Amino acid sequence: MKQIIYKLILLLFFLFNSCNLSFAEEEILIIFDASLSMSETIHDIPKYKIASDEIMRYLDSIPKETKIGFRTIGITLDSGIFDFLQNPNYFCEASQLINPIKSDNVFNIKRSLDEIMPLGTTPLTYSLKSALQNDFSQNADLKHIILITDGVESCNANPCLYAREVMSKRRDVKIDILAINVDSGAIEQLKCISDSTGGTIFRIKDSDDIKSAFDSIKMNKQKTNSFSNYNKADIKYKNYFIEVLN
Repeated sequence: MKQIIYKLILLLFFLFNSCNLSFAEEEILIIFDASLSMSETIHDIPKYKIASDEIMRYLDSIPKETKIGFRTIGITLDSGIFDFLQNPNYFCEASQLINPIKSDNVFNIKRSLDEIMPLGTTPLTYSLKSALQNDFSQNADLKHIILITDGVESCNANPCLYAREVMSKRRDVKIDILAINVDSGAIEQLKCISDSTGGTIFRIKDSDDIKSAFDSIKMNKQKTNSFSNYNKADIKYKNYFIEVLN
């Protein structure tokens, strides 16, 4: 009888910890490439407009409590020649956190999307580095970046190597990429970023592809279970209880 009670206590303890881990704190950051090339058209519609419309639909589908933020790549309309004269690296540091990550943030991000005007180049590495160093809270168990871009690094940096360096030191980052009309060379660089972080790259040719990509991202989030957050010690610890119960 004591052995049965002991096993029941262990089982309840195991289930309690599993439930806690399955609700890991996730924060989402959309990084939107608003460089000049995003003004090019697909079926007579600018790429940035196609992307922003689908992002809005995605935002409408997420729970209100979702912690999400919005960062852009590219210079803004309020920038002038004096910014460049004061900082020669200006174009390679052109990335801004427009809406800090928080819950109930959909309205703010939608308003920012409405104000986008593509200008400048694509400093991918600087943008990713700025996001991971500054935008997420320390409490986030999963730092999830959704990158929408139509090109590769335009400055003297390598985002693929940066992603590998990050993941050699941590396991709390995931980068999904929506690659809009990019060539094979660009796909290789972007795929390296997503693969290194356990994310997915989606090749986008039209609005239907973007919708499918966001549907997949939502589905993958729903499928995420507690084991995705275990480290080796956790797995060994849980297996011990499973063996005892058997």
